[in-house]
Amino acid sequence: MEVDYHITEICNLNCVGCFHYIPISNIKKHYNIEKIKYELKLLARHSKIVHNLVLMGGEPTIHPDIVPILYYAREIFPNTTLTLATNAAYSAIFDEKSFIRAIKYNNIIVRITQYPFSKNSTEIYKNAYNKLNNANIQIETVSVVDSNYHFLKQSFHKNIINDITENKHCKTFHYCTTLKDAKLYICNFAAYIDSLTDKFTDIDWIETDNTEYVDLTENYEDDEILKRMSKLSLVCTHCVELNRGWSSNNPEEITTWHISEQKKEEWIKE
Repeated sequence: MEVDYHITEICNLNCVGCFHYIPISNIKKHYNIEKIKYELKLLARHSKIVHNLVLMGGEPTIHPDIVPILYYAREIFPNTTLTLATNAAYSAIFDEKSFIRAIKYNNIIVRITQYPFSKNSTEIYKNAYNKLNNANIQIETVSVVDSNYHFLKQSFHKNIINDITENKHCKTFHYCTTLKDAKLYICNFAAYIDSLTDKFTDIDWIETDNTEYVDLTENYEDDEILKRMSKLSLVCTHCVELNRGWSSNNPEEITTWHISEQKKEEWIKE
């Protein structure tokens, strides 16, 4: 499974409809490196079933300890694919030799999602790609934003009622398992749903169950973790992504990219 892990809850963009709820989160901080080491060490006990560990946020490149975090992640996950998911908007980091060296030495994939965040964004991305290519670093480009800057929104729809008792899987099955506070959740929606429900207190139709996770401080066999991470959660009941996945041609589900205005309709359809 692919495991997503926030090393920070701070972002330099705060996109409309952010799937990680960063613009509306009450948590605005970089996580302490000791907490990060502790949680990654717990996860590493199950490294055989983690085919890709994705360090993200927020924006991970703005974490002040990003370089030692990269070295530690590779130290305890020597045989696992490691990916750094970034918007690459913090251009200065790509000019830092220690950062490029850490990426190269630890054989880390850089996953870039491009956004039209400024009139200079094309040049900023060009610089990032040049620095990474010159160091022969593997790059992945994620197409959340298309050529017209269309951006997905509305993660939850009141009138969509998914039968979570069915023997079915989400379209993102095992590709967005999320590690948060030493617990594994089936996806980032389940892990960070409190950010949404705390901000918009009238969406009481989104059901949650605070026990639907795997606590890595307890002793679970790998097979049991995979089984638990395959089971749909209560939060899946009104989830649009369960059947849509990460793309849509529905005009009601897309918008042009812009900075979040923290409006409910960025995440919710009623």
